[in-house]
Amino acid sequence: MNSDLDKIEKIAVDLYPFAFSLYPDELMAGQLIVDGLMRMIVDDNLDASALKSKDLPSFCLSIFTLAKSRKGHILIKDEDPFYQDLPLHTRAVLFLKEKWKWNHSEIENATGLTYNEVVLSLHEGRGLLFSRKESLTL
Repeated sequence: MNSDLDKIEKIAVDLYPFAFSLYPDELMAGQLIVDGLMRMIVDDNLDASALKSKDLPSFCLSIFTLAKSRKGHILIKDEDPFYQDLPLHTRAVLFLKEKWKWNHSEIENATGLTYNEVVLSLHEGRGLLFSRKESLTL
């Protein structure tokens, strides 16, 4: 039983950067992970040993789905990173591609987006970030 909990704790630690990229607040990111794991347990009727066998994109999809449903509940503060006013799906796609170096198929599985939506999000997100960087340097 203890090894099951250790595995789940490792999964939560692995998921934290992704959750934080969606909502840059330690409490909100942590709660997103807890709620995402609970959602998987309840929806799929899993126990701890079954939960640990799920892959990382499955966990990301659960967290991303919850984050989308909570979008209107969270206020972005002025001091938050400037990418936070990008659409949620764009932040998720950029994070998974640029930080975790996932391929398009993995990103599709983790976000539920189509291939075309992933490519469009990457293109638009990179363009918006580049234009903001350019405006900051002028």
